[in-house]
Amino acid sequence: MKEVQDVDIYRYYIGCDIGKDSRILSPLREEKKPSFGFFVGNSGEICYKDFVLGTGDCIDFVQELFGLNFYDAMSRIVIDFGLTDKFNHRKLGETSKKDKIVISNRLD
Repeated sequence: MKEVQDVDIYRYYIGCDIGKDSRILSPLREEKKPSFGFFVGNSGEICYKDFVLGTGDCIDFVQELFGLNFYDAMSRIVIDFGLTDKFNHRKLGETSKKDKIVISNRLD
């Protein structure tokens, strides 16, 4: 089974490397001073913090970035990472069974 790491999801949609001690301009909104960063959550997952919008995991990030619900965000990841032959997914806007994807945690 192919695995997608949460750090790869952030890198794919942000377009740059991420680090737990770095701050960048928020990809979720316009700002002049960098206030968007990353940290390791209680369960070991890589989370983001936007000092205006709040915090979340990589799925929350994709939801916020594209204005999607949970299942559409999961489907977007499955499609964008070429995992359509491994996971149930739907085209955006379709109704489907619960999507499953394996996401591992690793911040390099």
